[in-house]
Amino acid sequence: MWWLLLACAPQGPGTLLLAPDPDRSGLAGAQGPHGAAWVRASTAARVEERLRLEVVFPADAQGWLAEEGPFPAVALVQGGLVDVEQYRWLSAWLASRGYLVVAALHDHRLALLAADDSAIALSAVERWSAREGLLSGAADPDAPAAILGHSLGGATAAVEWVQDERFLAMGLLASFPADFTPVEEVDRPALSLYGSTDEVVDPSLVVDGFARLAGPALLGEVQGLNHHGWFDDPRARDVERDGPLEGDLDTLRGQAMAVVDTFLDAWLREDPQALLAFEQGDFEGVEERR
Repeated sequence: MWWLLLACAPQGPGTLLLAPDPDRSGLAGAQGPHGAAWVRASTAARVEERLRLEVVFPADAQGWLAEEGPFPAVALVQGGLVDVEQYRWLSAWLASRGYLVVAALHDHRLALLAADDSAIALSAVERWSAREGLLSGAADPDAPAAILGHSLGGATAAVEWVQDERFLAMGLLASFPADFTPVEEVDRPALSLYGSTDEVVDPSLVVDGFARLAGPALLGEVQGLNHHGWFDDPRARDVERDGPLEGDLDTLRGQAMAVVDTFLDAWLREDPQALLAFEQGDFEGVEERR
C-alpha cells in the first residue's frame, strides 16, 4: 500500500512559498504575479529504485496549480552537499513568472551519483500532468524544457543536457561542464553565470568550459556575487571558504536572475524581445564575457 501511495500523482494543495500578487511585473529581474507552492513526491527509477523529487509550481492563494497552465518546465540540479530546499527562493522566483520547477532529491546530496535523475523527474511530472491530481495540466510533454545546475549540479546538468534533447536550454550557475562531457557536440542554447567574488569555483575553468559550447551562449560575471549567494542558509564552512558578498544579496540575485529570466523567456517562450536582449547581453550589474 505504501508503494502504491507513492506511485500516485501528487495530491494537493501544495505548501505556499509565495502568495500571488497581480502588481508584480514579471519583467526580467523581477518576480511575476503568480504564487508559488511546492510539493514532494516520488517515482520509479532504474527498475527497483525510488526517486524523490520536489516540484515548485505557479499557484493560486490556496496552493493549487494556477489556471494558466501548461507551464514551461525547468529542471533544477542542486549543488554538492546543498539541500534542494535551500534553492526554494530560486524555484519560487521562476514559478512566480510561470515556470514549473522540478528538482530531484539526489542521494547524499550529490547529483553526480545519478546523472539521469532530472530526466526521470521530468518524465514523472509529464505523466502526472496527464492524470487527475494536483499537477494535472501542469506541463506539456511536447514542449521544450530547460535545465539549471549550481556548482557540482551544473556538471550533472551538462551531462543530462547532452543526453536528453527535451532539455533545449542549459544554465550553469557558478559551474562548468566536466572535460568528459561532450558539450561541444550540442548546438543548443546555453548560459553560464558566476560571481565576481566566488572563491569556490575557479573562474578560468568556467571560462574554459564556456568556450567549449557550440550553440548560442552567453557568459556573465555577476559583480559582487559569491558562490553561496545562490542558495539560502549556507553553513559556516561554506562562508569561510568563499569570497565576500559585495552588496545587498537581494539586489545581486535580482541582477543575476534578470539574465536567467531573459534566457528562459527567449528559448522556452520564444519571446523575440528576450531573444534580442540575450543576443545583446547588456545586463545591469553583470559583465558579459562572451
